Amino acid sequence: MDLDLLYGLQLKEIELSILNKNIEQIKSDDLLKRLSEEYSDLRKQYLNYKNKQSKHVKDIDSIKRTVRQLRDNIKNYEGLKYSSEINNAKKLKMVEKQIMDTESSIKKETGRIEETEKIINNISTELMTLKRKLIFIKNKSEKTKNDSIEELQVLKKEQKNFCDIIEEMKTQIDKTSMEEYLKWKTRIEDPISLIISRKCTGCSVDVPSVNFEAARAGEIIRCESCGRVLLYRKAAM
Repeated sequence: MDLDLLYGLQLKEIELSILNKNIEQIKSDDLLKRLSEEYSDLRKQYLNYKNKQSKHVKDIDSIKRTVRQLRDNIKNYEGLKYSSEINNAKKLKMVEKQIMDTESSIKKETGRIEETEKIINNISTELMTLKRKLIFIKNKSEKTKNDSIEELQVLKKEQKNFCDIIEEMKTQIDKTSMEEYLKWKTRIEDPISLIISRKCTGCSVDVPSVNFEAARAGEIIRCESCGRVLLYRKAAM
């Protein structure tokens, strides 16, 4: 059994597993979802402010019509003052009071217009802020989406390369060894462990001398701590 070949296969399978997890993480990344939800919430706020703004604009139009009517009334009262109908001081006083009351109403309505215009200006400021946020989130969403697509394309290309390499490596391993390796993998995902500095790299526990020598001789020896098959490699000269 060529443990070196099996270990090389194991390394490639681990790399492929990590790559697959990265791909799934990108696919399931909820950043786009969060951005979409945030955009939707801001959009609702924006439309709500727009509706309020529209209502206040209509209110101003209505008040202005009222003011115009009141001013027309004053003109009528002014004309009435000098008509033959006003033939005594009492009637004149009544007309002048109506004029004063109407002027007071105009002042009150004009004040309402000013207050409503302030509200509209505040709403316009909020709308500008929300619009900037909406544009920012939309651009960020587009960039995130495009970046994810590009990254997925790169990773899927790597994924295919890894799959091709792994399939090629499997053709170099005899059937019996492959079947044994698959049995080992049912117990632990990375069943082969290198011996480095007389330690099992799978669990970092010291390998007893007798097991170390047996592994050096190429025997199938398991780590007494984690159960992985131990592989000894000569240090490169």
